[in-house]
Amino acid sequence: MIISHTPKPYQQDFEHLLLQSEQTILAFSKQTSNFAAQYAGTKLEDLLFENMNNLAKGTVFSKSIEKISGHHFPDIIAGYPVDRFFGVEVKTTTQNHWTTTGNSILESTRRSNIDNIYLFFGKLGGSVEFKTRLYQDCLMDVAVTHQPRYRIDMNLERGNTIFDKINIDYDSLRNSPNPVKEFSKRYKEFILKPGEEVWWLDTDSKLEELQAPIIRILNLLSKKEQSDLLAEAFVLFPEVFTPVGIDKGKYNRFSTWLVKNHSIVCSNVRDFFSAGGRKNIDGVSVPKIIFKWISVRSDVKCYLRKYGIDQESYLQIVADNVSLGKQKLAKDFLRRQFNRN
Repeated sequence: MIISHTPKPYQQDFEHLLLQSEQTILAFSKQTSNFAAQYAGTKLEDLLFENMNNLAKGTVFSKSIEKISGHHFPDIIAGYPVDRFFGVEVKTTTQNHWTTTGNSILESTRRSNIDNIYLFFGKLGGSVEFKTRLYQDCLMDVAVTHQPRYRIDMNLERGNTIFDKINIDYDSLRNSPNPVKEFSKRYKEFILKPGEEVWWLDTDSKLEELQAPIIRILNLLSKKEQSDLLAEAFVLFPEVFTPVGIDKGKYNRFSTWLVKNHSIVCSNVRDFFSAGGRKNIDGVSVPKIIFKWISVRSDVKCYLRKYGIDQESYLQIVADNVSLGKQKLAKDFLRRQFNRN
């Protein structure tokens, strides 16, 4: 169902055309083997464009529908009298969810004279499904590559868009003299906490993953979030167990991951894992990092399951890394501590 705001002339007709197209494509997908593999990405744009043209015959949109995808926004436009347009941006995911990354806040490639833009979303993972909504109604937040881009959630509830959060409507933001500057100002005012900052990676950045739009300091996070990050790091980066004298760069991968995937920086990485020397556990003197590892063992087990890592193999990796130090810790000792109640 498409929920409209201030209706434009012929808007209901266009929404009806979109819903007809959605239903036609859904029926076609159920009759087509390997539909997800055949119609991912731009192939779905072609299919939607073809269906919209066929269904528009005899309507006000007949012979006015164009496909302008590539470096233009949106992918498909449909004209109507008074030289105005409606647009459709097509998104797909091969995952079984309704989220993806949208377009830049700047919208520098947006076609002029477009009244409303709709999102036509194809979920090709799991059971193939489609949803159509007004573009601004499913923009939940931003992510960052070299500039801020919207994050899309097709199931986003009314009142929870990023525009609701920063107290400005979509059209006012995009038509402002500097949308990114305006967005940054409002994000700081309405969302950020003390000590947090909005940041946009510059165009020379080599990072490929999308970032959260805030730089945070590890020491200022809640104890729960620090504990979660510690447990995940113990699973993903077992080299942190290696003594510094043997591997001086043992925290490099963790530090990069922390920035790249979580937009978090840490000025004292070593202290995060092992400050405080050694601890005594069941009569055995162990490095502080082992004590911290045991303290978050329940979360470590959860991450092992999440990443599909065999527990025994993981314990052997930990034992191999720790055993490089002066204090050799046998795998059975680690297993006993890891599995204790």
